[in-house]
Amino acid sequence: WSSDVCSSDLEQFRPKQFSWLAIISDPSIRTIRDLRGCHVPMLESLYDQCVAVIRDEFGLVKQDIIAFANYPPSVYRLHFHFCAPFFSSGAFYAFRMHSLDTIINNLKICPDYYRLSTMYVPVYTGSDLYRVWSNHEGDSDEAEF
Repeated sequence: WSSDVCSSDLEQFRPKQFSWLAIISDPSIRTIRDLRGCHVPMLESLYDQCVAVIRDEFGLVKQDIIAFANYPPSVYRLHFHFCAPFFSSGAFYAFRMHSLDTIINNLKICPDYYRLSTMYVPVYTGSDLYRVWSNHEGDSDEAEF
C-alpha cells in the first residue's frame, strides 16, 4: 500500500463539517434576551477560548468558524454553536441565528440591547404558537404576547 492511497481513502471518512457546542454555566442566562453589557468580557473570553481550542485541535482558522446562538432557542440554557466551515442554512433558520460577533457588538453599543430589542421570529403554520397568534383578537399583523 502507498501513503497516497491511504490518505485519499481516509479523506472520505473525515467530516466535511464540524460542530461544537459551548454551554454557559450560569443557569440564570437562559437566552440572548438575558445578556447585558456586563456579560461582554465573558462572551469575548468564551469566543477566544473556543476558537483557540478548535484551531489547536483541528487546524481551522477563525475566518472559517461561525459562532451563533439561536433565538428562540430549542433549550432554555444559553449555548453557542460553533461550526466550521461556515455553512449556509435554510431561510427559516437564518432568522433564528444570531452571530456571537454581532451579539458582542450590540451589547457594547447598548448594554440592554437584548432586553429592549424587538426580535422577529418565524412561526410554522400549524404550530401551537401560530394557533395562538392566528386566534389573537384585533386587526394588527403583530400580536403581542
